[in-house]
Amino acid sequence: MFRHFNTLSPSDFKQFERFMHSPFFGSHRDTLRLFEDLANYYPDLDRPELDRVSVYARLFPDKPYDDGHLRTLRKYLLQQLYRFFIQAELADSVLMQQSLKLQALAKRDLDADFMSNLNKERRQLKAFPYRNADYFLGQFQLENSALVFGYTTSRWAQKDQEVLIHALDHFYLAEKLRFCCSIMNVRNVFSKEGEIPLLDEILKYCKSQEHKLPSIVTAYYHLLSLSTAEEPKVHYEALRHLAHETFDQFPPDDWVNIYSALINHCNHLYRTGELNYLREMFDLYQEMLERNLLLEGGKLATNNYKNITTLGLRLGEYRWTETFIQDYKEKIDPEFQEGVYNYNMAHFYAYQAKYSQALKHLQQIDFIDPFYRMSYNMLLLKIYYECNEIEALLALCESFRAFVRHKQALSKTHQLAYINFAKFTRALFRLKIGIDKKPEKLKVKIENCEVLIERQWILEKLESIQAAT
Repeated sequence: MFRHFNTLSPSDFKQFERFMHSPFFGSHRDTLRLFEDLANYYPDLDRPELDRVSVYARLFPDKPYDDGHLRTLRKYLLQQLYRFFIQAELADSVLMQQSLKLQALAKRDLDADFMSNLNKERRQLKAFPYRNADYFLGQFQLENSALVFGYTTSRWAQKDQEVLIHALDHFYLAEKLRFCCSIMNVRNVFSKEGEIPLLDEILKYCKSQEHKLPSIVTAYYHLLSLSTAEEPKVHYEALRHLAHETFDQFPPDDWVNIYSALINHCNHLYRTGELNYLREMFDLYQEMLERNLLLEGGKLATNNYKNITTLGLRLGEYRWTETFIQDYKEKIDPEFQEGVYNYNMAHFYAYQAKYSQALKHLQQIDFIDPFYRMSYNMLLLKIYYECNEIEALLALCESFRAFVRHKQALSKTHQLAYINFAKFTRALFRLKIGIDKKPEKLKVKIENCEVLIERQWILEKLESIQAAT
């Protein structure tokens, strides 16, 4: 009944209490009584005392239960909560406050106050820490207020017209390109296609006007071009330059988008055989750690924890990687912390051929992030391969393939990559123990396989078999 109020932190709830008692916002008397009854039980809002009948009996002890009346009061209380949300969001948006204040002054014909505040807000806007889409939206809103005011006072200058138009263009371009990047990411994952209106025209415009555009627009232009251009290297290098030269101009969210796209691009190139991009990915993750871009609410995502560990191990950075695993363990969500930590320690030991220690850590895993389960199975397959565990390896190959096929959250391409890994690991093992005798034939199949995860590991093991025969 009161699930919306569970989203309020203790400090938010105190602020909402002041909001409800404020005469300006005028809470209905019975709505206020409903809130006060609710406040007596916060934060435990799932107690049986808060069922509908009990609440109504406390509010109206002399009346029979009226569900329609209670629903109406609850609706009024919810409307007040929504109004509180609006006020809270507005309090955090300084640029929106500035725009609304100027609109109010213009409507009331307070010319002197309007001009004084317009000049003040322009100075404050220049002091805004970022030059991102929000900045250009704020600039447009300020100059649009000046436009409306200028029509009645004849004070709108040519210079102001140009600022307004450019601000609107820059806001639109930054947001359009940012959304296009998100759309392209989703389409790449799920292998979907479709036309994006005006995209070709916007890309052509950005290419021809790049030297005139603000950094936020050029950043998203290059970001989008990573997946659409014939020569993505130019755009990759441009983004790396922007990351070093303009870092302070964008907020963390934009840089997370940019760095994540750069890492995905490097990963794609690495999987196609450009092995030098492994070090690039590692460097990008290290920059994100140094710039505090990977912690959200003080927590490190489990996939980033694993990705960084894997990169460090592949590059032979064992000391750095062990320190990272230990230092960031407490940054993992407590629900997954022990499982994720033990998996990555197992990976750390397996990379150094310390298989018994790796298995000890894997045996300590009671629960793990569902998406870690595939990596867990792959690591276990590798250990079984190295330790010549015939029955365990063959059984796991079959169960792993079945598990992946039922993982509907994965695209067909990703499913096939994992299934092929299990298939080729089984084929390698048959070669290793002497059941099959044709490594050259298997090598051709591996090299011709378009979708395969851990291709490098499989080829290295095949080379070891060939060298031993």
